[in-house]
Amino acid sequence: MVEKLMTKTIFTRRIRTSLLLGAAWLVTSGAALAVCPPTTTAGDDTCLIESGTGPLDAQAGNDTFALGGPGSFTFNTARLGTDFLNFELFRKVGPSIVTLTGVTGQAVDWTVEQGTLIVSQQQAINAARSAVVQAGAFFEVTAPTLVMNTLNNAGSTVLAAATNLQIAQWVKSGNGALTLGVGLDTASQPEHGQLRSLLDIAGNAVGDTLVTINTALQSANPSATSGQGIRLITVAGTSTADSFRLANRVVEGGFEYILERSANLGGPGATFFLRSVPREELVANTVALAVNRATLQALSFFDQGADAAEGLGTRLRAWITAHGQTTRAAGDAGARFNDDMIGVTAGVDTGFTSNIRVGIKGGWGENSVDLKMPQGNGKLDGTTYVAQLYAQFISGPLMLDASAGYASTDWDFRTVAGVRISESIDGIIAAIGAAYRFEFPEPVSLTVAANLLYDGTSCGDGCFLGGIQEKTSDWFGRLSAKLESKAFGDEFRPYLSVSLTDDFGGGQKALFGQGAAKVNAQGAVFGLNAGLNVAVAPNAAFFAEAGLTRSLEADVDGYRAQAGFRVTW
Repeated sequence: MVEKLMTKTIFTRRIRTSLLLGAAWLVTSGAALAVCPPTTTAGDDTCLIESGTGPLDAQAGNDTFALGGPGSFTFNTARLGTDFLNFELFRKVGPSIVTLTGVTGQAVDWTVEQGTLIVSQQQAINAARSAVVQAGAFFEVTAPTLVMNTLNNAGSTVLAAATNLQIAQWVKSGNGALTLGVGLDTASQPEHGQLRSLLDIAGNAVGDTLVTINTALQSANPSATSGQGIRLITVAGTSTADSFRLANRVVEGGFEYILERSANLGGPGATFFLRSVPREELVANTVALAVNRATLQALSFFDQGADAAEGLGTRLRAWITAHGQTTRAAGDAGARFNDDMIGVTAGVDTGFTSNIRVGIKGGWGENSVDLKMPQGNGKLDGTTYVAQLYAQFISGPLMLDASAGYASTDWDFRTVAGVRISESIDGIIAAIGAAYRFEFPEPVSLTVAANLLYDGTSCGDGCFLGGIQEKTSDWFGRLSAKLESKAFGDEFRPYLSVSLTDDFGGGQKALFGQGAAKVNAQGAVFGLNAGLNVAVAPNAAFFAEAGLTRSLEADVDGYRAQAGFRVTW
């Protein structure tokens, strides 16, 4: 029944289900409410209003006010207290986008069932009320600040840039999604501001939420974050690391941005920060360069097979050596790696004169590198081949040597996501050295040596990622001293040695945009070794050496071992 009271039309029939405002819904000042015959289905009445004004009173019962229709429109929530009265349930239905404006004092809880509901003004939803976002639906906040009681999010909640959503009690997620707007050009500014959205929860965060970072806001030149990073989510109550976690990698320029939870001291609360780290391709590049150099040291520069050549004259000599070493090192920004290497070297030389020996040597090595980064774990596997020509000059206690050759390593990188990237590091290698043996009263001798080494291998610009630039020193040096005993005769000679190895460039670096990664695995590395030479026949000897390495300026340590057999004829 419809009654006309004064100039307004009041719908006095009880509406048990819904009022739908369609895409063509208009308010015409002074006009009567459009004819709105209810459609009854299974005892429920539905009324579609296309245009009109005047109060519509739902009267009693659990009546529903629904916004929807095939198109998008704006609804002023101030009308909930003047034109649409006594509704208890408020729904967003249909695929349309509906934007809430105005200021309402009505206690309205919204259920977003379909499409998108946008809140564009601070008090378009009453601060004492809540929202339920169902799966597949979107709840978007563009108001600078929106205060609500609770948020039950099984769909997608989207905060535009410079918005602050404040939840007075709790946020519950049923595998819901949260999109936050962040401008990364000013990533060094950690607080909420012009290009930051912020979610503040005064109570608990229940369930897991997948977070997507909208980086479309001034992110042409992304920068590094400062301190703990950009504050995006605060939870005063309880939460876990999985309460909010990234749905996808956030990669901009040379940075990857990760979401980390920092627990508050002395209470249950926590803050979730977005922090920059070098992207994993940069880290893999620097680690591959560092491991490559450590492998060359074992297979080329410090092989004991060509040692102890004095007194051989013009005789031929051949040897084979097995190598094993492990290196553990930390890079910058929390990256760490552990490398296990095995390899084999072999060589042959002859006396060109009684003082000069020339020869050829080569080697093969396999590396297995576990790479741990803040964004997850990766894997590097490498195969190295080395070939060199070398010469030695021996005159009494003095020995000079020089070598030059080529080295190549094929690397296979498995990213955090399991993607495989293959690259090669290759180039010229060379070394020069001098050693002098001091003879003490039997049975001890001391040999001191200095070596200058050239490692010209590189992966080249674009290694693991197009546009990467490598920055590393090609030169490094080594000082060593070896104390050898003949207390058991020439057939059994144990020794101790110490060494200090240093590259002159501060480590291996890779650059991409403003992002950079660095590993300093050969900076001031101290080595302590014990070994022995055992003559098993007049023209054959066994040799072995084992020791440890520690860096004096970086978090680097490792162990090395080699053992081999040499013959002369």
